[in-house]
Amino acid sequence: MIEHTISFCTVCMNRLQHLKQTLHKNIQDNINYQKVEFVLLDYNSSDGLDLYVNNTFGEELRDGRLVCYKTFTPLYFNRSHSKNLAFRLANGDIICNVDADNFTGKEFACYINEVFNKRQNLFLSTCKAASTDVVGRICMRKKDFLLVKGFDERMTCYGFEDLDLINRLEALGLRRGLISNSEYLEAVRHKGFDRISNEYLAMNLKYLFIRYITPSVSVFLFLLSNGAYIKGTLLDNNFRNFHPKSLYQEINKHNDEYSLLESNWEEGTWIQKNEEVRITSDFNSEILYFKKTRNLNTLIQKEGRLHRMFSEVTDYRLKEHAIFFYSLLRNKLIMRKNRLNSMFSVNSSGYGKAVVYKNNNFHNPIIVL
Repeated sequence: MIEHTISFCTVCMNRLQHLKQTLHKNIQDNINYQKVEFVLLDYNSSDGLDLYVNNTFGEELRDGRLVCYKTFTPLYFNRSHSKNLAFRLANGDIICNVDADNFTGKEFACYINEVFNKRQNLFLSTCKAASTDVVGRICMRKKDFLLVKGFDERMTCYGFEDLDLINRLEALGLRRGLISNSEYLEAVRHKGFDRISNEYLAMNLKYLFIRYITPSVSVFLFLLSNGAYIKGTLLDNNFRNFHPKSLYQEINKHNDEYSLLESNWEEGTWIQKNEEVRITSDFNSEILYFKKTRNLNTLIQKEGRLHRMFSEVTDYRLKEHAIFFYSLLRNKLIMRKNRLNSMFSVNSSGYGKAVVYKNNNFHNPIIVL
């Protein structure tokens, strides 16, 4: 039996509280497999991750079982780019994503080696019964990762980047094997907002306004502190009987719980001058009127005699759900286009590009092009 070199790749941006629970245990749980490395990418964390690694894993860093890279460039967490970078830095014949909150389980490297010795045209991912905390666990040969050119970096936010990669690996002609042993599918339990707290929209959201059209149709308007805006019409397909007849042809094309009426989210810039809020995109320009009250801020959209009202959302739980809706629907649209076009290779202009520093040696930058 061939003993493959295996790289467990973990990206981390301000998730030290999770890594403290997982990294040491994962290394110990795979100590019996000799040809394994743990690749940790510090994605510009500001929570002391680099000091923790230096003070805790000196022996593992010296013997090469743990390799730590740090990049100072990213302002926000980007799943696709960060994982592409970590995978490109990995030296293993087989590379496997292990999120910062994931436990590999005892002898997971031995299991991977055994499975990949049985088949050549194979990759591994989690089974449908697995929790969302481990759905990103994908193991593949590095040569196959390079052929599909990694995760699609147009997917800059949360959700579906892993399923899109799975689709494209299958389009390449590989068979999907399932990790079904629950011992390999454990994770640290945490709040859902932790998944998006370091992302662009979560860190820049200033106002969220919603205009309710029917119980199942609402317009979402995100106004960001950097002057950008995002707008789209969300359809709740659980209440399809409430949809206006004009929307019947648009809803539930893929049996989704939620869908976006438009072909994509509308994005542009906004500026406020006194009571006027002007939003401008390549396809739209309109003025809304900001009305500030003690209990509820509103935006009024005037069209002749017709006045439409957007109400501000202040509840943090609803804001969190709205950010998830935006992220999931945005990435899902990209995934579906890739599948519709039978694409297996993406990122034509490159992927995983960055300047990194290895094992906190900040005098010798490594440029990944």
